[in-house]
Order: sequence, then structure tokens, then C-alpha cells
Amino acid sequence: MRVDVGVYHPQFGDIPEAARMQISFLLLDWLLGEDDVERWLGEIEALTVAPPTPSDGSELLDAVAALTEQRDRDEWVLAHWQNPDGYTSLASFRRGVRWIDYPVFDQHLTLTSHFTSADNGLPADAEALDSLRELEDGLEDVLHTRGVLIAHDTTQGRRAFHVYVDGEDQNTADAITAWADKSNGKVHSEQDPAWSAVRPYTG
Repeated sequence: MRVDVGVYHPQFGDIPEAARMQISFLLLDWLLGEDDVERWLGEIEALTVAPPTPSDGSELLDAVAALTEQRDRDEWVLAHWQNPDGYTSLASFRRGVRWIDYPVFDQHLTLTSHFTSADNGLPADAEALDSLRELEDGLEDVLHTRGVLIAHDTTQGRRAFHVYVDGEDQNTADAITAWADKSNGKVHSEQDPAWSAVRPYTG
């Protein structure tokens, strides 16, 4: 759910790339506002050659409005791929959520839990799958409104839950650590205000 944008001006070929990009970002910030640039734009390129079928600002506004209309923060999507070791990997994630929607949730917690797996590294049976679902439900209960679960990925007998919380809220971090201890899981914490760790999922 991103719009890739190329910005063109006839004089872009005569000025340095850094200046081209600065002008492009100023234009887009003016047109959309800084928040929506962060929320909805993907790759931004300053073009030195005019595109064959250029669009204008109103068309970009329409594209962003269409994404805004489609977005459901509670919508989860599923992706799968083969990792470099040949195992199947799965990820489920909220594709419509951005860091700009939760500006104080700047701490990334990765909670890892292992499970009984089949030869392909995925849950071996319904019991293992149900156990993972119970873990997710328990985590959501602990978080409530104090954090947000963005994604979880599964491969080679382990599932990693990706959570963002307020880095200054030690009570929430302690509650999640206690939950992980009871669930035989491990917690890794890092400051990540731009949600760089989950960019493969949020775009």
C-alpha cells in the first residue's frame, strides 16, 4: 500500500542529485503533507528525463486518497517464500499500519518462540498451530493498547512476533518479558522509531 513517485523538472539535469531530491521532497511535503508522504509514498525518484505519460499533482492526490479509503489497520495478509536454506517461510502482517500512526511506539521487541515442526520447518500438526495461536492471543491481551503487534514470521521451527511499544514505558516492557518467560520465549529489544525492522512488511 505505497505509491512510488518520480518528480520531473526540465532543469533537474543541470543540478546535483542532492538538490533534485531536496526539491522533490519539498514539493511532495507541500502537496501531501509530511505525514502522508511518510505514510503512503514508497520510492521517490528525481527524474532527469521527462516520463512519456506524466501525471500531475491531482492524480497523485487521487492515488493517495484511494489507498486511504482501502486501508484497514486490522487487516492481516499472509506471505510465503523459500529462505536461503530451502525452508518454507511464512509471515502474517498488518500491511496498512505505519510508524507515523503510533509515533510514541519507538521500541521494537522481537519475541521468539519454538514449536514442534515438520520437515519443512512449519508447525507439525494442529496442536502446534493451536499453541502458536494461543501465544498470539496471550500477547495481544498483554499489549492491549500499550503496544501494537505488527507481524509474525515463521520458519525452521520458530515464530518471531514483532511488537512496538513506548520505549519509556518500562511497565509494558516488563509485562511482555514476564509473558515471554511463562511462554518459554525469548525477547530481543532495540530502539527503532522509524520501524525499519518491519519495513519488508509495512513497505
